[in-house]
Amino acid sequence: MKFLVSWPVTKAIATILCVMAIQPATFAARVRASRTATPPAAPSNLQAIASSTSSVRLTWTDNSKNEGVFIIENASSSSGPWTRTRVLAVNTTSYTKSNLTSGATYYFRVRAANRQGDSANSNIASTSLDGTTPPAPGNLSAAAASTSQINLSWSDNSANETGFDLESATSASGPWAPLASVNANATSYAAAGLSANQTYHFRAHAKNAEGDSPYSNTANATTQSTTPPPPPPTTAAGMAKGIYLLDDKSAPSRTGSMRQADKPYIDGFTWRMPWTSFDTGVSAPSYNFSAVATAVSSLQALTNNKNNRMKLTLALFNQEVPQYVLNSSQNTYTTDATGASGSVLTVLPWDSTGLQHFRNFVHALAEYKVYDAMSGQTVAFRDHPALGQIDAGILGMQSYRDIRSFAVVANAGYTREKFVQAVLDCVHAVRDEFPNKNVYMGFFSMDDDTRSPSLDSEVLAAMKSEFDGVKNPHVGFFQELLRGDAPSMNGDYGKNLLTGGLNGSPVLFQACSPWINKSLCTFTAGDDTPENGFNNGYNNYGALYYEMYAADLAEPSWQSMFQQWHDFLQAQ
Repeated sequence: MKFLVSWPVTKAIATILCVMAIQPATFAARVRASRTATPPAAPSNLQAIASSTSSVRLTWTDNSKNEGVFIIENASSSSGPWTRTRVLAVNTTSYTKSNLTSGATYYFRVRAANRQGDSANSNIASTSLDGTTPPAPGNLSAAAASTSQINLSWSDNSANETGFDLESATSASGPWAPLASVNANATSYAAAGLSANQTYHFRAHAKNAEGDSPYSNTANATTQSTTPPPPPPTTAAGMAKGIYLLDDKSAPSRTGSMRQADKPYIDGFTWRMPWTSFDTGVSAPSYNFSAVATAVSSLQALTNNKNNRMKLTLALFNQEVPQYVLNSSQNTYTTDATGASGSVLTVLPWDSTGLQHFRNFVHALAEYKVYDAMSGQTVAFRDHPALGQIDAGILGMQSYRDIRSFAVVANAGYTREKFVQAVLDCVHAVRDEFPNKNVYMGFFSMDDDTRSPSLDSEVLAAMKSEFDGVKNPHVGFFQELLRGDAPSMNGDYGKNLLTGGLNGSPVLFQACSPWINKSLCTFTAGDDTPENGFNNGYNNYGALYYEMYAADLAEPSWQSMFQQWHDFLQAQ
């Protein structure tokens, strides 16, 4: 039997075979891609807001790169049954559902889909179309947080609002001006950008598609008086300043993110390394500083390292100590590990043997020879132009902070005199070996059984006397909890920074968390960009040095802001 095939069909088959023959790699790649393709990621942050008594506006976050459609479903109960409402095109992030029944409550969910299948469903969002305005919010209160910020809070007394409108005035009788609009279920807001030593009055109302609620009670607060920032002190190296990229502590060497420092508004890289990463000795010291050479080489290779401007901050952690140090020390204790879960056995700061081992280690680090790509010479690390700052931690504690409450001061061997001297000795161990570099220490707050004078005041006085800029160069004070309203000038942490600044200690900050996802600490409502942190750090503490997370520094919409702060800080 013969089959007759028309010429157009024959030509089409020949063309396909020719393409397959000429481009086998491309064809195979497409086959592999089709086999390994996956369903899309689920959308998130679904919100349902009544836009009238018969319509609801849905918004969500598109988390996928490979969706083909979005599928909207609704129900009259959070448990279903679910009815398909609409199928929407790729990259859609909003939809308005109309012709709904006034007085009813509707539940919605959304998922992405492609040829490989559906994603998981988003969160469930609901709203009620009850046709009434919401009741007024209550218990509005106001509290000054700084010279430029007042924090507001209130009770959400409604279940059908779509948001709240806030108003402010400088007189109890007005005139009132719009301050901000916030989302449904919000109960707080940070009013920023205010004038110092000024009384502000506030009121709020809830709103929905039917109208506005009555106003809440009025509340007022007075911003703090302007305290001039402490004059920028100098150290032997000048002044630590600029915007630094914080390392990726999940990377084995912690330098994996250094390539992201190649931006014009970044001035350096902060490298967090514990003593035990350089010294793995069990029965005796076993130093290996090769990672220092790698870090310096990587930093100097960045394209924005013109005139050797990019600097390395070495955050040298000495809370945990090598095994040989534990074996030979007489004064040990158990505390919580910094930046990790669980407990750690380490050395108390006044242990003389442990301190001598730490001095030996820091001396070996300072003497370690590192190649300088700018001069073509090999120099001791203490003199290397790429090193800008180094951390002087307190032995067995890291910062001036009792991580496990009262674990240090309640120890049987503790005396205030012995502890204060240990703090000075530990700082000297680094300050003396790096005389021409900026040296800093983490300084928070501590208590012991003696209330007057406080332990904080005695340590501050000892630091002022010992590191006065004449007898010994100043030592900076550092905290890693910067936000728009933290550290507060009224809290112990903030007061200690202010005292240290007046004593000559530069103030250095690390962001508490990336602002972009607020994943590591709690932020006040309205504290949404690093701009708030810069304003708090500079206006209240005179700080010129800031460590920021890579996620924030890479955010396109913030890059002009970072550039402006970089230019400002470098001009100081």
